Amino acid sequence: MRKNIIVSLMIAFLFATTFSAGLSYSLSHYINLQRIVKQLREDEINMAQSISDICKDYDADVFELARQFSSSVYTVFVMSDEQIASIPEETATRINNGEIITNSKFLDFDTDCMFRANNNIMSIKLNPQSDIIKSFGDRIGLVLSFTLILSALLMFFMSRSVAKPIMQLNAATKKVAKGDFDVQVDVDCDNEVAQLAKSFNSMVNELKSNELLKKDFISNVSHEFKTPLATVNGFAKLLREGNCTHEEVAEYAEIIDHETSRLSTLCSNILRLSRIENQKIVTKSVDFRLDEQMRDVLLMLEPQWNEKEIDLDVDLDETEYCADEELLQQVWINLIGNAIKFTDNQGQIKITMRNSPDDVTVIIKDSGIGMSEETQKHIFEKFYQADKSHAAQGNGLGLALVKEILDICSGKIRVKSAPGCGSQFTVVLPKTDKE
Repeated sequence: MRKNIIVSLMIAFLFATTFSAGLSYSLSHYINLQRIVKQLREDEINMAQSISDICKDYDADVFELARQFSSSVYTVFVMSDEQIASIPEETATRINNGEIITNSKFLDFDTDCMFRANNNIMSIKLNPQSDIIKSFGDRIGLVLSFTLILSALLMFFMSRSVAKPIMQLNAATKKVAKGDFDVQVDVDCDNEVAQLAKSFNSMVNELKSNELLKKDFISNVSHEFKTPLATVNGFAKLLREGNCTHEEVAEYAEIIDHETSRLSTLCSNILRLSRIENQKIVTKSVDFRLDEQMRDVLLMLEPQWNEKEIDLDVDLDETEYCADEELLQQVWINLIGNAIKFTDNQGQIKITMRNSPDDVTVIIKDSGIGMSEETQKHIFEKFYQADKSHAAQGNGLGLALVKEILDICSGKIRVKSAPGCGSQFTVVLPKTDKE
């Protein structure tokens, strides 16, 4: 059977409090008892000395003196022959020689003072009817009882305040385990438990975001596969019927080739994105000329920008860089490829690279159609395509790949754009200590 956390805290508190209270009581009892016993012994000696002096100076009746010196605290009496007989011989000798003998038991108020007066042996004891012992113990017991009760009440309410957010976290965790990612824990305090609740809320938000991304990813992949497959299937049926002219066969075959190429590219990009997402660090870092890599990419994409008669303005600093060469090449291919795709015929693309001691900054600016602020918020998400008119030219994975690669390389990417004013992507690559 599981223990309630409040009960557990109360048990632990009561055990600790009872133990400490008992120890404190024992110590205080011992210390105060020794002090009180010492004071009682001194009072008894002074009283015995006073009675002895009176008996020496006056022929006083010892029984009358005993009655007069007795009080609510002390009992003074003349010892009988039987009581005298029980006194040890050594002690009796000392008393007969005029000494005042005191005796008290360890941790006990039972003090005893014996002395000789007028040929009699007298004794002074603590009055058994005295309430000094009882009042002393009662005061300590009362204080301890009130302390335990008050502490228990305070601990109960404090335990509830501490346990409440923990129990809320426990209930929320069970909901999350069942797939409910809308749960949140509200904690109105500022301590470790509150920090735990905030971390839990952040975790749930991330899980919810990942779940939405996963569903969106599956939906988009299904759509991206379904469309070209439907196209290929349709034209394949037309070709199989055999009622097509030679020109139609060539046209249909070209469409099928184009769609299968799209599928192949989509599969390659998905596999590449999956590999990059699971790659946490750069494992193949080499020294290479970053500016030369950029020129190689421009030559690779020459058929595309040349077909659209795009004006290229390239200004690259000579830059030595250490990183995964293949990954960074994919960044430039995607960014420059996007710039070409969204730039109209006879448009302009400006590429600059600046080399500084701490980092390398690459700016790719085009004169294309630009993007709205809403589009800019989503461009690095998988399969996101704001301009559906260019959907046939891509699958919305390019910028997602770019973002993943730059995260691995500890790089940053910023976008600045407006509808009809083109787009500018700024990539900042930090330099390692080796460089």
